[in-house]
Amino acid sequence: MAPNEPLENINWVKVKELPGKVFGEMMGEVLDSAEIPYFLKSDWSASAYNIAPAGLVGSYVQVYVPENFYDKADSLLNELMD
Repeated sequence: MAPNEPLENINWVKVKELPGKVFGEMMGEVLDSAEIPYFLKSDWSASAYNIAPAGLVGSYVQVYVPENFYDKADSLLNELMD
C-alpha cells in the first residue's frame, strides 16, 4: 500500500471480531506499533450509544486491515489472543 493511496483504492479485509470496543482499541495499538493501517467497525448499538464496556452482551468490534497486511496482522493478533 502506498502511503498516500486513496482509501477507496484499498481492499480492506476483516482480521478479527472482538468482544467490545476496549479489545478493539488494544488490538489497534498493537497494529499501530507494527505500522499496519487498520480501522475498527463497531456494531450498531455500541457505535450509536458510544458504549465502550468489553463485556456488553452482543457488543463486538471488527478489525479491518488492507489485504496486503492481512497475514502479518492476523499473526500478531493471534499471538495476543492465545
